[in-house]
Amino acid sequence: MVIQSVAKQNFSRSAEDAINQQIQMYQFSQQTYLAASAYFDQSETALPGFVKYFLERAEHEGKMAQHLIDYQITRGGACIINSIPQPIFEWESAMNAIECCLALEKDINKALLGLTTLAINQTDTHLRHFLKKQHLKYKVETIENFAKGYTQLKRVGGEGLGLHLLDQDLYEHEKFII
Repeated sequence: MVIQSVAKQNFSRSAEDAINQQIQMYQFSQQTYLAASAYFDQSETALPGFVKYFLERAEHEGKMAQHLIDYQITRGGACIINSIPQPIFEWESAMNAIECCLALEKDINKALLGLTTLAINQTDTHLRHFLKKQHLKYKVETIENFAKGYTQLKRVGGEGLGLHLLDQDLYEHEKFII
């Protein structure tokens, strides 16, 4: 049984539960990006730019999860860490990996928008401001970057010299640039 914190004020159980689900989504995406990094680091794939990119994404998703954990505790909520489903660990191609990760980012953003709507409906101004300032902006930028990566991979044909040059550029800039 979880004891209610005396610090808790205007922070509903449904908001706590939604934050715990969001934490789990961030942890799942972190594991997915670690798996993608390992996939691109295999001798059969050998794309160091993608390795670096996905390691950076994994690190950031872990920080976002920790950020929500800290917020939950600050608000007097109970942080419940559930088990994380097994992420995808093999992809057909770099294009397939980017497509899967773009879909994952959109799912996370949709959940963040749902959490924001919950905060608005429950007049939890603090939670709404926290999400807007710390999470929503970053997710939109991440989705945009994955979309640019998808477009660039499509443009170069997703393999061969074009993929190699894109990988070198990704290694240098740590994000997809146009």
